[in-house]
Amino acid sequence: GFRNLSEFMLSIAFVLCSLANGLSIHGMYNESPEQAVFWSDIKNSSDFNSTFNGGNLVVPRGEVWYLDESMEVETLTIRGQLKWDINKSGLEIRTGYLLVENGGYFQLGTVAHPMEHEATVYITKMDASNHSHPEAGYRFLASVGEGSRIDIHGRQLDRTWTLLTKHVHPGDMELFVKHDANSMNWRVGDRIGLVTTNQGVSTVHHIESIGPAIEWQLGLTHATSGHDVTARESSA
Repeated sequence: GFRNLSEFMLSIAFVLCSLANGLSIHGMYNESPEQAVFWSDIKNSSDFNSTFNGGNLVVPRGEVWYLDESMEVETLTIRGQLKWDINKSGLEIRTGYLLVENGGYFQLGTVAHPMEHEATVYITKMDASNHSHPEAGYRFLASVGEGSRIDIHGRQLDRTWTLLTKHVHPGDMELFVKHDANSMNWRVGDRIGLVTTNQGVSTVHHIESIGPAIEWQLGLTHATSGHDVTARESSA
């Protein structure tokens, strides 16, 4: 979980920037799903428990795994290849860390075929003494070593920020912005941050609706530290 709102917003900013602009480390290559072993088959195989090292999952070198169902493990180390099913929405990897090493490869979308659906890599809070790495540290998504690669490519956004054209007051559930939300490729359900112009508390919201382009209006649900609340609660 998040210790405070700042940590929550920093994590969101990382995800949004990564998916909007593409995160690429040491290049990219592709194989079709037909050449991969499906995670749903691996975890349901008869010998999986005997090879699953106490919750510390390793994708072996030379193997290609295809993530077609959510995964929850203590740690995840990729020495082969792990590729995300970009046709499914809502898949998650929950792990104390995600390490790509020894020439391994993690792919969540490509430039040619970006991830257009919801996808989450959630770094859980584990005991640091047993879930850390001498180079990457504690609670991380990282590649280590020559030839190790991470590719994350999501929906392309023409703009990742805009300016307000009207003042916003506590409890307001609408924003009027300078640029057309549709032209920026923003969508209903997207998370956005509303940053104050003073030393007040910045907030995170979800877009609930997008108004006519002539007004460039966004309807919001209010969120504080990841918890949605109603307009009445937010103005209380």
